[in-house]
Amino acid sequence: MLLNIYNQKIIIQDNLYVQFTLDSLTSKKSLMYHDLIIEHMHYFEKNHIPVWILSHDSVKQIKTISSLYSNRCHYICSPDLSYFQKNGYIKDKIIFGKSYPIIYIECKVMHKNKCIYKANRINEKSILNAYFKALDILYIEYKKNIKKKLT
Repeated sequence: MLLNIYNQKIIIQDNLYVQFTLDSLTSKKSLMYHDLIIEHMHYFEKNHIPVWILSHDSVKQIKTISSLYSNRCHYICSPDLSYFQKNGYIKDKIIFGKSYPIIYIECKVMHKNKCIYKANRINEKSILNAYFKALDILYIEYKKNIKKKLT
């Protein structure tokens, strides 16, 4: 179950979007990735490509982060781990002989509920690659629409 910052259930219905999965927006490591995403948001905004940031935080924490940093991207959360397990975001990490579930950071470009591009790391290169993949899809859709209008 996904929730938005207003504690409402949400289903992503965008045709094309970029999704960043972060473990927790309250940790320093995830905030570093978050700042990098916000720094590159102007690329996505120019072409009206929605950006969704998914995390495991509570709705209250997501709301404070969105008010402090940016209202330009969509924040969604799943307080229970079932959504993350169902979609394969959780992997077990063995630390000193014990297994712990860890939410891995990812960047995905989704088009019609299919993953077009996936990066297991979030850095400047992966954000720009996601942007270029999304632009390619927009260009292909634009060409299809022009051909339909001409025929």
